[in-house]
Amino acid sequence: MLNDIFKDYEIIKHIPHDSVNLPYFYKELIKNNYSFYKYVYKMADLGITHLFNNIRGKTIRFNYSRIFCDVERFKNDNLEIMAKIVKVILYTNFYDGTPINLDDKYKDIRIKLANKLYDKHHAKLNLAIKNISNSGKKCLLLDLHSYSAEQAKALGFNNPFPDICIGINDDYCDKNILNYIINKINDFNLTYKINYPYSGSILPNDINNYNYKDKLTSIMLEVNKKIYL
Repeated sequence: MLNDIFKDYEIIKHIPHDSVNLPYFYKELIKNNYSFYKYVYKMADLGITHLFNNIRGKTIRFNYSRIFCDVERFKNDNLEIMAKIVKVILYTNFYDGTPINLDDKYKDIRIKLANKLYDKHHAKLNLAIKNISNSGKKCLLLDLHSYSAEQAKALGFNNPFPDICIGINDDYCDKNILNYIINKINDFNLTYKINYPYSGSILPNDINNYNYKDKLTSIMLEVNKKIYL
C-alpha cells in the first residue's frame, strides 16, 4: 500500500526554522542581551530535522534563525498575513509583540545578506521541485515545523491545540497522501487538526510561472512541542 501511494513521488523535506544561527555581526548587536537569545531558541523549531530524519528524500534547510531572515514568509508584506509581526527581511517584533530593538549600525548589511540568502534558498527549492517535475515524477513537499501553545495563543489562536497541525492547500494536495498521514498520526494515538492553528503549506515562489498542477503536493506538518520537548 505504501509503495502504491508514493510510487510516483519524490520527497523534499523543507525545514526553514530549526536553526538558531545568527550572522557574525549579531554578536556585537546583541552582546549580553539574553532575552534576545531566549526568543531565538523559543521561536526555533528545535529538533525537527532529527524527528523526520527517517523519511527518505532531499532536505532543504535554512541555516539561520528565522529572527534574522524568515524564508517561509512572502517578501511582499501585502501578501503576508503575518506582516504585523513578521517582516521577512527584518523582524520588527518577536511572536508576543515585544519590539526587536537593534542598533542600525549593520542594518544595510542585514538587509543585503538576508535578501541574498532568502533568494538563494528559494532558488534552491524552486530548482529541486522543477527537477523532479521535469523527470516525470511528482513532488511531495513536506514543510516541517514545530509550534507551542504559548506562541499560538500570542498570535490569537485558542485551545484545544492538536498534537499535529496539518497544513494543506486544496489545489496542491493529494488526498491519498493526506489520508495516509492522518492514519499514521492515528496509529500513534496523537490528535490532529487540518489548517489549525496554522494553515496552508509552502509553495514554490515561481508557481505562477510554471505549471505544477497535478505535479506537486505540499503538506505542512507542525508538531506540538509538548509531545517531544
